[in-house]
Amino acid sequence: MDQKTSFLPPSPQSEQSRFNEVEKMGFLLLIVALTTTFGTAVPVGYTIGVVNAPAEYMRNWCNASFLDRYGVTLTENSLDILWASIVSVFLIGGCAGSLGGAWIADNLGRYVPHSQSIAFVIRRESIAGAGIMLIHQICKKAQKGPRTRLLDLRIRPSFASGLTTATLPMYLLELAPLALRGALGVFCSIGVTGGVVVGQVFSLQEIFGTDELWHWALSFYVVLVIVCFVAAPWWPESPKYLYLTANRKDDAKTVLLRLRGNDPNFVQYELEEMNQELVEKSDTRSVKSVISDPALLLPIVLVCALQGGQQLSGVNAVFYYSVSIFESAGLSSTNAKWANLGAGCLNLATAFFHATSHEVCQQTTHQFNIVHRKWHFPVYSHLCGQLHSPVPYFIGSELCSVSHRAAIMSLGALAQWSGNFIDYASWLAYACIACVLLYILFYQIGLGPIPYFIGSELCDVSSRAGLMSLGSLASWSGNFLVGISFPILQSLWGAWVFLPFVIVCFLLVLLLFFYLPETRGKQASEVAPLVSRGFRSKPRVPFQ
Repeated sequence: MDQKTSFLPPSPQSEQSRFNEVEKMGFLLLIVALTTTFGTAVPVGYTIGVVNAPAEYMRNWCNASFLDRYGVTLTENSLDILWASIVSVFLIGGCAGSLGGAWIADNLGRYVPHSQSIAFVIRRESIAGAGIMLIHQICKKAQKGPRTRLLDLRIRPSFASGLTTATLPMYLLELAPLALRGALGVFCSIGVTGGVVVGQVFSLQEIFGTDELWHWALSFYVVLVIVCFVAAPWWPESPKYLYLTANRKDDAKTVLLRLRGNDPNFVQYELEEMNQELVEKSDTRSVKSVISDPALLLPIVLVCALQGGQQLSGVNAVFYYSVSIFESAGLSSTNAKWANLGAGCLNLATAFFHATSHEVCQQTTHQFNIVHRKWHFPVYSHLCGQLHSPVPYFIGSELCSVSHRAAIMSLGALAQWSGNFIDYASWLAYACIACVLLYILFYQIGLGPIPYFIGSELCDVSSRAGLMSLGSLASWSGNFLVGISFPILQSLWGAWVFLPFVIVCFLLVLLLFFYLPETRGKQASEVAPLVSRGFRSKPRVPFQ
């Protein structure tokens, strides 16, 4: 039967049914979301969080390696630079993987980057991980310590991590029905956040965070990758990629039937939406053509500012170096590591609450037929995530975040004094912990998961992979800048090292206030014209 003749416009009842699709989410979609998150996103966060707690042992190992091989004892500043390089070298491959993600996603499919990134990590990192374990033990007995192996272990999985952050949100969004795109879009962010906590747990002194076992912690996540790789053969290709890019319409319909539980009504509706996009779309575009298109200037700026600004907000400085921050505030080494784990758990809990509360509020609001106008409910919108509009949500939360970053900066000055006055003002250490926890809380209420998927809602399918890759590149570049510069600037500026983070967040608030459009409940084809005139665009109009 011809698709156009068989399609009937949805009635209000069918629209209500479509909005409640969350109750009919297929088992396959759930399995794909969980396994891709655990198999690809969690290892990304793991590699970020695992180097914090055992940093002292790893720094000592690097120093001993230089002394044994070259007869040189590194100064404190030189060791800071070397350690910052070890922490940040992971991010260089992430930048490369981000750019490669666009070509792979458009030419090989959305499914391939995740299966290949897992395979890449298994083939290369399991060998490298096992190798460094063996080499470390042999070299320890021989009084040799090749520091290059540590750099090797950090950089090998980074390309796969770049592929993950560039393509996983896009893949999940294209699998999800309209009502679930917000929920599925945050899986990558929650996976990365959860991976940070897993890395913090396995690097505790009670597990692998000792002078003898820290090298096990660096590569232990391979176990999780291998387990999740078992489900990879059942992951479906993106139906949008099949329909719009590969021109395999029958395969797209088959995949949709599998994902939607064989419900032909939902499938037919989505096929019509994709057919409309097919009429309007152009050929798949390269990163270069995306950059050179004036109509995509504002989406590029928004996506890169959001993903880069997410990193330059300073949150990863906390997860890279929070143990040393807590120790400088007067905590013991053991207590600092537990405080670091507490910060990671709060970060994960807030991210999870963010995602679940968004869907609950969305369902409740629809049932009570509240008018969706962003100017009418800015406070409720702030409390319920992206319920009505991301604009007041971002602005309220990021203003709180900016103000609290100023509080952290002030506390940093107190932390410098606490080494001398900790016996007389023991509350300073606990105040430092409280401020860091509030800092993380406001970050997750604010920027949190949204930068990972907002790019998929600002442009058509042909430009999506290139735009997401540019955003991922900005994210990895900002992450690298923070990782490499924070310990050096901290030694030079002290508490004022947080000032650049405050400035970045304030500038980001201004940009989002004027140029971030409403995306909830809209197709990308409706949003794209709102931001097509560059900085002359006026996307802030009430949601009709």
